[in-house]
Amino acid sequence: TPKRPFLAWETIKSDDLKLTLEPNAVDIGEVLLERPVGRLIIAEDLSLNITDVLKQRDGAADGDGKQEPAAADGEPAADPFPVTVARVKVNDGQLEFADLSLRPQFGTRMHQLKGVITGLGTDANRSAQVQLDARVDKFGSARIRGQISVLQPERLTDIAMAFRNLDMSAMSPYVVKFAGYEIASGRLTLDLQYKVRDGRLQGENKVVLTKAELGRKVESPGALDLPLDLALAILKDSNGVIDIGVPVRGDLNDPQFDYGAVIAKAIGNLIGGIVTAPFRALAGMFGGGDKPIDTIAFEPGMATLAPPEQQKIETVAQALRERPQLLLQVAPVVAPEQDRPVLQSLVVRTEIARRMGLELAPGEDPGPIDAANPRVPAAVEAAFGARYAPSVFDALRQRALEAARPSTAPAAGGAADASAVAAPAAAAAPATPAASAKPAAATGGAPSAAAAALPPPAFYQGLITRMISEQAVTDDMLAELGARRAEAVVQAVTGPDAGVPTERVRTVELRTVTDATQSVVPLKLELDVVK
Repeated sequence: TPKRPFLAWETIKSDDLKLTLEPNAVDIGEVLLERPVGRLIIAEDLSLNITDVLKQRDGAADGDGKQEPAAADGEPAADPFPVTVARVKVNDGQLEFADLSLRPQFGTRMHQLKGVITGLGTDANRSAQVQLDARVDKFGSARIRGQISVLQPERLTDIAMAFRNLDMSAMSPYVVKFAGYEIASGRLTLDLQYKVRDGRLQGENKVVLTKAELGRKVESPGALDLPLDLALAILKDSNGVIDIGVPVRGDLNDPQFDYGAVIAKAIGNLIGGIVTAPFRALAGMFGGGDKPIDTIAFEPGMATLAPPEQQKIETVAQALRERPQLLLQVAPVVAPEQDRPVLQSLVVRTEIARRMGLELAPGEDPGPIDAANPRVPAAVEAAFGARYAPSVFDALRQRALEAARPSTAPAAGGAADASAVAAPAAAAAPATPAASAKPAAATGGAPSAAAAALPPPAFYQGLITRMISEQAVTDDMLAELGARRAEAVVQAVTGPDAGVPTERVRTVELRTVTDATQSVVPLKLELDVVK
């Protein structure tokens, strides 16, 4: 393998050099460095290649095979010939920079490098001040500012590197290794901060991706096994910009510390948190607070959106408007154990209300039936007659009339009236609607002589209770309820006030939920990516 130079240049010159002996020292004022070519590599353990080149290790042999002298306390002896450089002016340079500690690893080549470095020298306690600017590729830029102890970066490092408008496709090999995807296109803005004080690392890395598009998925050992397309769709705003911060903390003196692992964990946690709880991430971005906006609560048997649920949907709709690559999936849901009793009651009460001449909107709850209302007896008799043979009603009514007589039963309207109706009778076998004979009062004919004496209201309440308890609820009725719930959500998201295109909301297959309660049937929203 051919050797690659750490540092080379076309011209280096200075007209300001001072040499003294006893005490030995070289003091250089300004050095002009023309067209330098260098490599600055941050290894996975955060060490610098420049440190490996310049520093003398304790106890290392010099070129003559002699050991370097050491002080009594084991520290290196004082520099026998210290050198200081007040200022280095760089012009038209090239710098290859790579940070192998980042996840994904980052590398780029800067050209037209220019700027100033001050405070260089052989004293390990000195720190250099850096101010450099360069171009990256055709339209990218790099800006380097800060200070660093060149020989002991773990003692003091405070460097900020800002990269602007970088072509992301050039980073595809790094991203493949980390994420398992190629980068098809996009521009990158990167702010890297390296802050170290006495071995303690504290930094903030800011990444901004513009118009980033993933390419094909590539099998790569160790890559994140996460749906990155969903994470990008959540992070990317309506302008195609992703802006994230990655905090970095750690102790470089800890032998187990791995800067790359810290970065990988931070990014992995960020993406993992997004893809495992995407609605929580969206709620944080769009003011949804701590409310679980992915769960829309319905009352058992109902398909009406309560105001708190409408507020959740408003947050979801805002997120969809701002994240154009997201697709919302809405599953119709039913909870048979909780929904069936409510549907039984709703079917019976709706029928009675309509037989009373009330007009109801589709799915409207008619409310409770007042058995004392003069219109109720005829409507209840008609509904009951549509379900049972005429003899069943006649027997129950006769029993109720006898029970209501003062000499043989409690006062009219007592509990005995209702229980007499609700109790099964020998002739209580339901009849088919076609075979059922409707009472004259329900069909508009003249009431029979037996019907002239009406049982008390409790009798009719008992009939209602019995019809509700024996009302059949089919799977089709449950499915229709689930469909109405899903449609209520879809209409709320795609309505005029929400403004989400209908093609970005999709209804999926019916689901039976098992976590419903007596007061809530949850509908879980899901997210996908527009293909």
